[in-house]
Amino acid sequence: MKTKTSNILFYAFLLLYAAFLVYLCFALNIWEDESYTLNTTSHGFSEVVRLSYTFEGQPPVYFLLMAAWRTISADIIFAKFFSIICIAFAARILHKLTIEISGNKNNHWVLVIFLLNPFTVWAALEIRLYAFMILLSVAAIYYFICYYKYNSKPALFTFLILALTGAYTQYFFTLLVAALACSLLLYKGWKSFFKLCLYLLPVVLLFLPNFLYIQTQVHMHQQTTAPIPFKEIVNDMFRSPQNFLLALQIAPFNRWGRWLIKTVVVISLLIAYYNLYRNQNSENTGFFKIMNTLLFATGILFILYCVVFTIEQLTFAGRYLTIVFPLIVVWFLLLNTLKPVFKNLIFAGCALYFVFLLYTYYKIPVKDYDYKKLAGYIQDIEQPNEPIVFYSSQLALPFSSYYKGGHPMVPLPNKLTFDSNYISNVKDTVVLKNSLQAKVQNTASFIFISNDFDSIQLNRNMNRPMIDSFLNSHFNMVSDTLYYGRSKTRYLRIRRFTQK
Repeated sequence: MKTKTSNILFYAFLLLYAAFLVYLCFALNIWEDESYTLNTTSHGFSEVVRLSYTFEGQPPVYFLLMAAWRTISADIIFAKFFSIICIAFAARILHKLTIEISGNKNNHWVLVIFLLNPFTVWAALEIRLYAFMILLSVAAIYYFICYYKYNSKPALFTFLILALTGAYTQYFFTLLVAALACSLLLYKGWKSFFKLCLYLLPVVLLFLPNFLYIQTQVHMHQQTTAPIPFKEIVNDMFRSPQNFLLALQIAPFNRWGRWLIKTVVVISLLIAYYNLYRNQNSENTGFFKIMNTLLFATGILFILYCVVFTIEQLTFAGRYLTIVFPLIVVWFLLLNTLKPVFKNLIFAGCALYFVFLLYTYYKIPVKDYDYKKLAGYIQDIEQPNEPIVFYSSQLALPFSSYYKGGHPMVPLPNKLTFDSNYISNVKDTVVLKNSLQAKVQNTASFIFISNDFDSIQLNRNMNRPMIDSFLNSHFNMVSDTLYYGRSKTRYLRIRRFTQK
């Protein structure tokens, strides 16, 4: 009776969760990176492959799948559904993985925590490769564990296919494969490790063509200013587990509140691990060994990330560690070793905590800038034959997905070039004059849209003061609006200039 009730509650949760994701799909606008995906996947397959390597800086599997998906419908909402489907399949495989690790078929708590985790929700709502990477990572770990437990050839071959697919989706996936192989060496010995390496050899050979592009792609993601100290890289890396585990980067609490949350969860996990260690018997020895294997793989994976980021001096973003996320979620399985009352209390507390974070984060459903509302606002205020000039092409592209007016859009200094030099600066007033002259000299006025107060954009040397000085010197500013749309914090500056 108890199991039947819990199953009913679980399926009711899944229905509410699906409705929540669908609502956000319609409510959220796209942002800059998603507009790149839409452009890359709007071409034929050969062009998709070319843009994947030369512009996106990634191997092409995800973009080819998305291009195929969008042949059914080119609608933005439909493109978002691909990520939701990936998360749905990832959740299904994760449930099977938790059964293989713990042997518990009736506990859905880890799956609930995975689905409610803000990173899962964020990935499910992105027209980017992150949800697909979560799916590949969960599947690879699951089939690795099946091979680990049963020495299953079908599981091994499936793991090899996933390894090749993952490597042709994001290069970091090779680090996950290497970390799992190292854990096999420690817990199964040289024979099993050597056997896996032999089977991986065809994967390595098939991956080799990527080396024609890797150096150029690495350069696209390298830090271009001062070298990044190793200590800073390590700090960034080891901040990621707590963000994956508890989403502290979006928690609206002060330092002490965050430390309290971390302390409670970490102590609970340590106690749970000690219980698992102390109560080893014929039934849970496998649970203990597999958890150690995955914990060891997680540690190796972080070390590999630190080495790669230090050597290549790559700019860091937490989403680059997407393949680590499923390994972090598996840590929650340890809580099953606690007494049922404490286990349910902690799981329920985590679930409610994630619900609270999702409410605070998505109560205003806006990504980056509210391009959806901005496009409607511009259509309301624009005058006949009035060009819309953008401070940068990165602003124009997502805006163009929602703008239904017929006026020309003029990004400075030119339209986005889909190559490794897509961030273009307005070098001087000559370039600026040439960019503007042909588009605005025969019009009575034009609208100018800029993101003057975005700290990231301000760090890009795009000669903002020079542009403002030129505009004020050669045109009359007749209106100046800070447009938030639905956002409460991020706004775009909209100015109208007339000819002098």
